[in-house]
Amino acid sequence: MAEEFALRVTDSPRELLITVAGVVSEEAKLEVPDPHGRRVVIDVRGVERMNSMGVRNWIDFMERLQSRTSEIVIRQMPPAMVSQASMITTFIGDSRVESFLSPWYCPGCENTIEQLHGYLDDLPIAIACPKCRTPMELDWDREAYLAFRTA
Repeated sequence: MAEEFALRVTDSPRELLITVAGVVSEEAKLEVPDPHGRRVVIDVRGVERMNSMGVRNWIDFMERLQSRTSEIVIRQMPPAMVSQASMITTFIGDSRVESFLSPWYCPGCENTIEQLHGYLDDLPIAIACPKCRTPMELDWDREAYLAFRTA
């Protein structure tokens, strides 16, 4: 059974918006639209997870897209993709990351949340849990998680 995946393209005069959601796997149909020379923005907040073949599928998609446009912006990159971008230098190619999400865990009540950051924003050491106000911890090794910004 194929896992749920969606890719939607929204056309405007200045840019092409690609919205990606669900599970990126070998089954994901990452068809490359023709941007006709426009900037491409890829909103990936809805990506839940990726398997190893999905990572390969994504890298191939990015390479093909880069051959068709000079500007690609990735918006709202979720932890499933940040972790890959931090380990694989070709994962985002020559694109520019506009924003990303960080995963947080509360040791007090076990609540988890994701917080949105601009590309160069500093990650706080802790944030208050919205449920119990206990300081939440980044649910990842900070240096390893942010490695995509220095690649």
